[in-house]
Amino acid sequence: MNFYIDQLILWLKNGKKRVLHFENDKINVITGNSKTGKTAILEIIDYCLCGSEDTVVISDEHIGENVDWYGIRFIINDKTYTLARGAIEKQNKLSSEYYFSQVGDIPDIPDSKMSPKEVKAILEKEFSIDDRITLTYGGRNIRSNSKLSFRYFLMMNTLSKDTIDNGKVYFDKLNIERYREVWPQVFDLTFGVTDLEKLKTQKKIADLNDELDKLETKLKKADQQKKEVQRQMGDLVKRAQEADLLDSRLEGYEAEQNLIRLLETNTFCLDISPEQRAYDKLLADRKEIVIKINSLKRFQDSYAKYRTSLRADADALQPIQYIRSHFSENIGEEYQLFLEMLDREYRKILSAIETKRPFEFDVSRKIADLKKRRKELDEQ
Repeated sequence: MNFYIDQLILWLKNGKKRVLHFENDKINVITGNSKTGKTAILEIIDYCLCGSEDTVVISDEHIGENVDWYGIRFIINDKTYTLARGAIEKQNKLSSEYYFSQVGDIPDIPDSKMSPKEVKAILEKEFSIDDRITLTYGGRNIRSNSKLSFRYFLMMNTLSKDTIDNGKVYFDKLNIERYREVWPQVFDLTFGVTDLEKLKTQKKIADLNDELDKLETKLKKADQQKKEVQRQMGDLVKRAQEADLLDSRLEGYEAEQNLIRLLETNTFCLDISPEQRAYDKLLADRKEIVIKINSLKRFQDSYAKYRTSLRADADALQPIQYIRSHFSENIGEEYQLFLEMLDREYRKILSAIETKRPFEFDVSRKIADLKKRRKELDEQ
């Protein structure tokens, strides 16, 4: 990526403009006497590039009191942009008004054309940053998996006087804790130790782990709810038996099913006759048989669809035999091997279609037996 500042522009309250030009592909050294605004140049650039209260300290004296708009003209990825931001208001309130030109036009007087969110979206795109680019780990001020901002890479573009004088810190903004927390990851990205694709993969892994944690939490909650339902059901069965609403000899699943049946039919019998219990058992047996018949029929249907799919594959491969018999002499060895492989697959498919599997007869026999048993239960 190629990124450099071309011009710094100040639109003054008296209607004039001040312009400072920078050299491309060179180190631009700013010199001058004390309190002449050298440090303010870096602050203005940072301010225009969506700077916040903890990174921007533009003096109101001599500068802020005379400026209506701050702006920069810059080139990034061979595109020329002009970006301007309104003056800082009283009590150091930063402006949310932005002027943006995608062709680098410098207006006589800027007017607000974009929101901060829109400006950041354009700049992030130029820095190849999207929602999938996140921080692998965080700290007290930055959460892990939070979105990576283009602003963290601006540490690589400037060296202020404070940083030059400091023997232990070599990059600007490292006095701010959140910049220190992301610095190792930004450094690795900048110098190719890692890349954006790895970060995207790490983001996917983190998202999947989060989803897994949520599912495990839901599973634990569902398991707890199931245990609670079983406990409540046991209490209800016990109370129903104590009240002679349910046969005291019934236990477990059978007792629960009889209780549910009582609640559904509102037939609270103090004494369940042997005939009634026999009748209920016949109904339960018949229901179980119907479920088995339906399951086997669904299996038969699925297998029939599978065989139909095989026939379609066989029809698609059928021309292979014609090609081999008429054109094999004019085809190279590599293609002949390929055609032989397709021919083998074709014959395997034909064999699978034509051969009746033992389980096909077994399933049909089982369905017939179950239907016979169901008829007997109906008669009973």
